[in-house]
Amino acid sequence: MSAYRFNPPPGWPVPPAGWTPPADWRPDPSWPAAPEGWQLWIPEGGPAPGTLVAGPAPGAPVAGPTTGALAVGPTTGAPVGGAVPAVPAPRKGRLFGRRRADAVSEAEELRAWIARTQGLDAERVAGLVRQVEAEAAALRERAIAEAGAEAREIVEDARATAKEILADAREAAKVTDRLRRDADRQRADVSAAERRLAELQARIVNADETALLQEAGIYAYRHVLQDAIAYRSRLDTLRDEIKSLTRAGRAVHATTDWTVNGSKREGQKMVRDFSKLMLRAYNAEADYAVRSMRPYRLASLVDRLYKSRETIAKLGATMHIRISDEFHNARVRELELTADYLQKKDEEKEVSSTTRGCASWSSPPTTSRRRTRRRRPSARRAPGSGRRRPCSGSWTGSARS
Repeated sequence: MSAYRFNPPPGWPVPPAGWTPPADWRPDPSWPAAPEGWQLWIPEGGPAPGTLVAGPAPGAPVAGPTTGALAVGPTTGAPVGGAVPAVPAPRKGRLFGRRRADAVSEAEELRAWIARTQGLDAERVAGLVRQVEAEAAALRERAIAEAGAEAREIVEDARATAKEILADAREAAKVTDRLRRDADRQRADVSAAERRLAELQARIVNADETALLQEAGIYAYRHVLQDAIAYRSRLDTLRDEIKSLTRAGRAVHATTDWTVNGSKREGQKMVRDFSKLMLRAYNAEADYAVRSMRPYRLASLVDRLYKSRETIAKLGATMHIRISDEFHNARVRELELTADYLQKKDEEKEVSSTTRGCASWSSPPTTSRRRTRRRRPSARRAPGSGRRRPCSGSWTGSARS
């Protein structure tokens, strides 16, 4: 009797050569079911393992028709698989008889036999084809999705880069605009400084000219009075007027509807305090101008007092605090009268000194034992002139020895 070998169905592991299943051997439940009509035992030298055999081998064990278990053959001890249906034999008919009535049934039997023997492989091939097509479609879709995602990332990166470039351009435009404004402001500041320098230089020239004129005895009085006493009296009257303006609250103007924490009284108190503080700063500047007054410095001191008033107005703009025109004009008149008073006082002092010198040379000398030599009177500077002239008086008496 020829030897047989085990023919594992598709999906089963291939056993080693010469393997014989034991009597109680059962297939693993996880293995796929054997195709219908699968021949488990084939002769040695037959088809390759895993090949569907068309018919049963002579004397070979076959699988049971109803049970999925394998039985051992009587001679070889090999398991018996399920029986494979034989090919239907052609039915003979008469040559000139009627058409066979069972032709359709024969075709159906052939189709069924083909389905039992090869239909499973065709179905598996079709399933594999469908699976491959599905995998190819999935790969195609995934590739399209990946390409789309990559394209979207590229577009997003391009948009982000464009936004950054646009933001940088806008920032550069802002910086350029700010630099342009700064340059314009600096040019305006330079122009203002040049104008201010020209004004100061003109004032310096005027002050020098005024000083030269004063040295030459020429002074333009703002308030023409008789003597220094009259100027002093006018200054006292003006200072009383300044005090009256301060007591009457007419020295500083400020807002009256200021509130603090909803309280109008607290707001008025704050405004009064700040007004006093501003007025005190202004009066300190005015008093300094009076103390440091020189007739040739009058214009610069008046301008300095005016600048102080403008500064106070800027600092108190929130509360509308400013020095009144009446009070400022009074302080300016005080400076003018002070300059006139100092100039008049110097002139009177010079005249008095000249008069005393001339009077001392006019009086006769005391008698002595020896004759004194007559001294020639010295030249004295007359008030209001830049030259000295001799005194008009002289004495003619003689002394006895």
